[in-house]
Amino acid sequence: MPRRLVAASLGLVGAGLTATVLVVVLAPKAASAKAESQIEPLADAGIPPVFKNGIAASARRVGASPRDLVEVHAQGDAGARAGLVVGRNASGDVVSLFISYNFTSFSSPVTLLRGNSIAAYASIQPGPDGDTAHVQLGGVASPLVKRSVLDLADGASLAVQLVHPGRGPYTFFTYATDSRGAFPVAVHAYDGRGIEIGSYDLRPDIAAPRVN
Repeated sequence: MPRRLVAASLGLVGAGLTATVLVVVLAPKAASAKAESQIEPLADAGIPPVFKNGIAASARRVGASPRDLVEVHAQGDAGARAGLVVGRNASGDVVSLFISYNFTSFSSPVTLLRGNSIAAYASIQPGPDGDTAHVQLGGVASPLVKRSVLDLADGASLAVQLVHPGRGPYTFFTYATDSRGAFPVAVHAYDGRGIEIGSYDLRPDIAAPRVN
């Protein structure tokens, strides 16, 4: 099942999660590829207050305190158009994926992983020509994953920082770029011995949305 959050579609589908997405088409901005993530309290995140309030209300519904929520997005992605919000309830960490001023309900990392070692969720914004112009990733890795690498469209590889904003054993990652050569085409997960234990093909997820 595609794990894509597309800012020019009406549906958000990923690992059994569904939500309504605003139709937003943004012109590309200058930015370089980022493999590191920035973590900050949701209260300090650069997103509209009404959006923060909605995320906080969603967190309360699963028993997570809004005061504990932290936002994770790609470092240097000034628009912060997509990312993760991580909180905690009595069962452990809970995660919401957000894009273009909408978000999914909070779920556990186990739900997002669906039995895999790593899960990546892509969001895109088309440019004026309708082709993909901006790509972001948000993802979660199991405790077995000690290193993650992206394959890029130009054939290069890029190490991805795995961050630990929650209290549980799971790590998270983000990535953002406007450079088509740096678009991510696959993500790989490695254990502490350097053995690959998971991968995911991102090419279908970053393709430009079809126009009927």
